[in-house]
Amino acid sequence: MTSDNRNRIDIFMPTRSQYGVLHYFTEELYKALVRAGVPCHLQTLQQEDINVFLEQIFKDPPLFTLTFNGILPDDNGIFLADLIRIPHVCCLVDSSTRFISVAQSKYTIITCVDRVACEFLKKIHHENTFFLPHAASKDLSFSGSEKRPYEVLVLASCIDYEAIAELWRAKYPKELVDTILDAADRVLLDQNTSFIDALNLSIFELYKINPGFETSKFNFIKILDELENYVIGFDRVRVIRSIRDARIDIFGQSKEMWEKMLGQQPNCVFHDPVSFREAFELLKQTKILLNSCIAIKGGGHERIYSGMALGAIVFTSENDYMKETFMDGENVIFYTAQTLDDLNSKVIDILANENKRAEIAQAGHDVVKKHHTWDHRAASLLEQLPAFLAKFLEV
Repeated sequence: MTSDNRNRIDIFMPTRSQYGVLHYFTEELYKALVRAGVPCHLQTLQQEDINVFLEQIFKDPPLFTLTFNGILPDDNGIFLADLIRIPHVCCLVDSSTRFISVAQSKYTIITCVDRVACEFLKKIHHENTFFLPHAASKDLSFSGSEKRPYEVLVLASCIDYEAIAELWRAKYPKELVDTILDAADRVLLDQNTSFIDALNLSIFELYKINPGFETSKFNFIKILDELENYVIGFDRVRVIRSIRDARIDIFGQSKEMWEKMLGQQPNCVFHDPVSFREAFELLKQTKILLNSCIAIKGGGHERIYSGMALGAIVFTSENDYMKETFMDGENVIFYTAQTLDDLNSKVIDILANENKRAEIAQAGHDVVKKHHTWDHRAASLLEQLPAFLAKFLEV
């Protein structure tokens, strides 16, 4: 892609976003693309301005449009990209199973933060998809002189996985509930099995026992969403419970729910949630960022990269993509379901040795700056897109 105005990208700001995440991602990718020499127009697309927008875009069309988490169809099920016949890049931040409707748009190209999610979309015949994980801002850094009063920090919403299981028991037959819980165990015990593959495997086992089981009665897309939430909620709690001898400060929605789940654990301190940008200030004051990323089996999450960029050591779940640029014990601390029992001693060891902590933190920071900024993602986007755009445009 060259940098003349015919290759302009129209980037749409989200109308809303929990904690301001989508706004931040949009701004960072926009700035990275501009630094790469790509003409970009950043705007907010409001429903009441749609006619003015359509008039302008037909008069001066961009090469493509872009948003994070996409643009939903109108009341008639028509996607904006299909209406204006201009390719739209939908950069998913969340699970692809929650955006299956977007995959029905012919003019939409979907990026996913997890390679597994890309494969899922291809299996449902949306070939216009590629891998683009989260990243950190190139501007995030630390001096090494910061005071870090937070020993272990958790930035996460609490998901009541027990309530989800109770809901399953109330609305599904026992054999289906057992099947879903079996799928959850597969996800929680294996670093490579996604919740999508796990449910397929468990359903297959159910059919072997009961070939007549009628799956058509149930909404399995909804079950997938519930299963993902269940394993995320379960994993966050079990990871925190594995650390007993260091103070853990937890910021997330909601404080009351966290207290319900972990109130009996005396080393946990609960706080109200903070905005996305406020979280950066916490990370600058943190020694260890404890991160649960169980749902991502082949990708990377912004929280990991931002934590490292701001000088925290990150303890996070292991996956093959992360191992491509990070090495356990050198620039990150990986854990698996099988090594959770070792997490407490590893935390204590790091907290007792500031020189070691600082060395690993600096190494993590360096890897992020070398491989995982939004400038790297912009370069990846520009490298991969032409093959997809060629399907829609004469190049």
